[in-house]
Amino acid sequence: MQRLLILALLALIAGWSPVRAAAEMENAPLLEAAKRYSRIAPVAGIINDAVNDLSRQVPEEQREVFIKAMLAHIDVKRLEALLLGSLVNHFTIKELNTLADFYGSPEGRKILRKMGSLMSELQPEIQKEILGAIQKSKNTSQSE
Repeated sequence: MQRLLILALLALIAGWSPVRAAAEMENAPLLEAAKRYSRIAPVAGIINDAVNDLSRQVPEEQREVFIKAMLAHIDVKRLEALLLGSLVNHFTIKELNTLADFYGSPEGRKILRKMGSLMSELQPEIQKEILGAIQKSKNTSQSE
């Protein structure tokens, strides 16, 4: 009995449990679907596009240095892990496979390449609108 208790305690310390192991096995197909999508829409490509788009705001003679510095300091592995976790948390296997099928198609690849530029173009305007709304909200609440 004491050995069983010690083994159970060691298993808990190690972070293993039959419930957790079963849950991980159950999520294996979902994780595999997320990995499939992330191979088609890799984080590194998204980051490269975003940094290159952002570099347009830097004087031309400093762009190459800016790009190299940004890419050297971005933790791609961390972002890849975060992406996989988010994909698994938000999408079903069917949805992930649909995304992978679409973005794996010629049209989907074209759209994916353009999406970074689109978001880089829109993001500053979205931020301005949000900041403006915050300021208006503060002004309204202060005058009441």
